[in-house]
Amino acid sequence: MGDVPRYAHLLSAGSIGAVFLILITTSAAAQSRWTVSVGPDWHPGWSASLGGRVRAEYDLIRPNNVLGLRFETSGRWSPASSYSYRFSDGSGTWGGTTQSFDIMLGFNASISPLPRARFSPYVTAGVFGMQQWVQSSNYQTGSTGYVKPLRTDSRLAIVGALGLGLRMRLVGRTFQLEYRISNQRGALTFGTRLPF
Repeated sequence: MGDVPRYAHLLSAGSIGAVFLILITTSAAAQSRWTVSVGPDWHPGWSASLGGRVRAEYDLIRPNNVLGLRFETSGRWSPASSYSYRFSDGSGTWGGTTQSFDIMLGFNASISPLPRARFSPYVTAGVFGMQQWVQSSNYQTGSTGYVKPLRTDSRLAIVGALGLGLRMRLVGRTFQLEYRISNQRGALTFGTRLPF
């Protein structure tokens, strides 16, 4: 009989721990700060390429404020694309193939004039560290023709980003649509705040 109080104490502690865990989990779901987005990413230049970007963002400032600050990481991949151009004087052609991948890590700030509205527009600006890998080959025909075989180059850079977005609160969830320009590339992503 002397052991009953000890076991009763453990049972009470376990019950309190379970209730505490349920409360924390429910609170975390209601106050989630993680947003995941995905969408197309493109480069409009002479070696135009279309790829896809996946982005994960964590709110460092409580969501639904006029000013926001997020820690962000993203990755982009574009399939191999080819290009070819004929010289205007007809002396030959120039072309090649390119494929790229990058990882970005940094901070993104936002301003929203209507942070708690059902439809909330915002502008963003960020700075990121980027590691990029590019696999390419190119050639030129004519009197000064050459062929450069397939090679992989990598570079590390600090890049900025500017964007416009719209947050939407629908059916108890928060979604966002954002257009962003970074490293001479455009991206249009659609995302949602995660429930944890």
